[in-house]
Amino acid sequence: MNLPNSTKLNKKLKSYFERNIKNGRTLLSEVKTINLIHKLSSKTINIATTPKVKEILIFEIILNKKELPKELLRSIIIPDIPVLYLLRYEDSCAYAISLLEGKNHLFLEFVDTKNVALFDFFDFSGTNLEKIYHNIAKEFLKNIKDTNIDISKVEFKELLELNNKIETLKKEIQTYQNKISKEKQFKKQLELKRGLKPLQKELETILKEKE
Repeated sequence: MNLPNSTKLNKKLKSYFERNIKNGRTLLSEVKTINLIHKLSSKTINIATTPKVKEILIFEIILNKKELPKELLRSIIIPDIPVLYLLRYEDSCAYAISLLEGKNHLFLEFVDTKNVALFDFFDFSGTNLEKIYHNIAKEFLKNIKDTNIDISKVEFKELLELNNKIETLKKEIQTYQNKISKEKQFKKQLELKRGLKPLQKELETILKEKE
């Protein structure tokens, strides 16, 4: 989807962040440019705000290497405004979003964009800016997208909590599986498997209940 020209900006911000974030020069050493390229607001797209979301910003970051700059993004603090990041390296791009809930970030890994418009992955429609923010953020809920959950029928806050819960369970399960595969003693393997089983059952229950 192409964003309207009324949203376009071209504010170069690399120097600003080098000066104003902790360890700015080090964090930006692998960045060619960082620009504010779009602002979605009631003035630029003629859509209502809400008390929670008054505008949405879109930054473009041109990278010197194909690596998600997670530490850099976590150092860029823009209070109470969700930010969508377009992260570009040659013919590939990745995405990140700063969430209003929990003050954290979600990431989408690099994809080839030779034949894809940069923002085709996102739905910028909605009756107000908060709904647009939720539509954008839902694309980052990778664990939810792997299920049969109808995201249009579930509140965003619940989707986010479910996504985080599934992510946590998957990591815990993987940790147990790694330990089991490395453990030589049969007795300890059995103990680890007993710890693994309730985690697997909990994950299966969450996914089954939401089908």
